Amino acid sequence: MAANISENYLNKIDGIRSLGIDKIAKSWNISYADFSENYLKLNIPCMLCESFTDQWRSRREWVKENGEVDWQALRNLFSDAEVPVVECTNKSYGYDSVTVLKMKFSEFVNCIQSKDLCYYLKDWHCTKQFPDYKFYDVPLYFKSDWLNEFWEDKEDDYKFVYIGPKGSWTPLHADVLRSYSWSANVCGKKRWVIYYPGCQPMGPHANEKNQDGSKFEVIQNAGEIIFIPSGWFHEVYNEEDTISINHNWINEYNVGKSWTFLKSRLLDVQKEIQEFKQEPDFLLQCQRILRADSGMDYMDFFNFLHCISSKRMNSMLTRNTAHQSFLQSDVNLTHNCNHTSKIQDDECVEQLQTILCLLGCMVEDCDFKTLLSDNEDRFVINPLHYFKLLREYYENIK
Repeated sequence: MAANISENYLNKIDGIRSLGIDKIAKSWNISYADFSENYLKLNIPCMLCESFTDQWRSRREWVKENGEVDWQALRNLFSDAEVPVVECTNKSYGYDSVTVLKMKFSEFVNCIQSKDLCYYLKDWHCTKQFPDYKFYDVPLYFKSDWLNEFWEDKEDDYKFVYIGPKGSWTPLHADVLRSYSWSANVCGKKRWVIYYPGCQPMGPHANEKNQDGSKFEVIQNAGEIIFIPSGWFHEVYNEEDTISINHNWINEYNVGKSWTFLKSRLLDVQKEIQEFKQEPDFLLQCQRILRADSGMDYMDFFNFLHCISSKRMNSMLTRNTAHQSFLQSDVNLTHNCNHTSKIQDDECVEQLQTILCLLGCMVEDCDFKTLLSDNEDRFVINPLHYFKLLREYYENIK
């Protein structure tokens, strides 16, 4: 199986080099299983055609008949909303060094229309601010979303709206926690500069020349949705005034990459502050830096896995009376099952297997063991205890 995956991956990369990324039409009726096999598992980018978004309210209500941004309609909808804005006139600004400004949406529109500076509205939690305004639908292929399932319980999310004028851009980066991302153009046009895995340059800004074949470009038009896999570095340019809707997400196919990334980043942090290694709280301080830098630390990541797996256990216990006495009193199953009610039992089992394997790696990790011994109160449940219970449950249902 591993050999087949490797061969398929190399074939897909060769296809991108010669023909570009795949473009998928809604009329093809590709199943979630087929999409997962060809793109999520292989970690390969693709594009969904505009037929996936042609019924979205945002494409009707935010856009003029000629396809341009309807600034007045947006002002009427969001005038007093506070939004995050960056100034990206300076082409040398980096992804992690930019200063985020807070202003009212109407002020942002005024700045755009004055054209004095290049302002870009980025990472706006629009669905969080306007939960009753359903302006898009998540495509089937992206609905298995553990990251937002976890954070929505904490009244947060990784769901964003971006609005930028022609010339605005996002510097070179790979997405948070090495998550997947999808980005849908409500209107406008983007140019994506995407680097093959392991080929990204050093520094915040990609070289415009492509002499070594390390990268490729994709033009994304209005209505199209691009899928960016885990760890693929990219930068993005708005070729016209553009609005996009973006999600970051993690599921069973890339959660291992997130754990690998956290381990690697922790090593970097430990090296960066190694002069303080003898301090009694050194490991905990490294975790604080890791969390600020990457969005989670080791304890958060365990709590994330616990949340996702306990929901699936709870869902299966609810549907299967034969399971209801098993672990009911021992496992913290307080999470609601809104996200899991439509997941079939066989899918739950597969996802629990993935999480069980990952937890097995975590509880054997030296840094994780040390953190657990000194900071058990940061965990929603003792990880060793939970790992044993999950393993026992999995052995009884597989």
